[in-house]
Amino acid sequence: MNFENNNFEPTEYLPYDFANRRHIGPSPQEMEKMLKLLGLTNIDQLIDQTIPPAIRQKKKEVCKKVRAR
Repeated sequence: MNFENNNFEPTEYLPYDFANRRHIGPSPQEMEKMLKLLGLTNIDQLIDQTIPPAIRQKKKEVCKKVRAR
C-alpha cells in the first residue's frame, strides 16, 4: 500500500463539535474515501483484512428490549 500520494483532505471541525464527531465516527463520504484509498469496496472487506477470525463473534447477538421494573 502506498500512502505517499495520499490526497487526504481533513474535514473542518468546529472546536465545540470535535468530541461529538470523534464519537460519531466518519461520515459515509469519509468512509468511501478511506475504503477507496485501501483498495476495498466495503467495510466487510476491511474487517476481514484486519480482525483475526479467532477473535470474532461467532453469531450475531439479538438485543432484547429491557423492561423497567
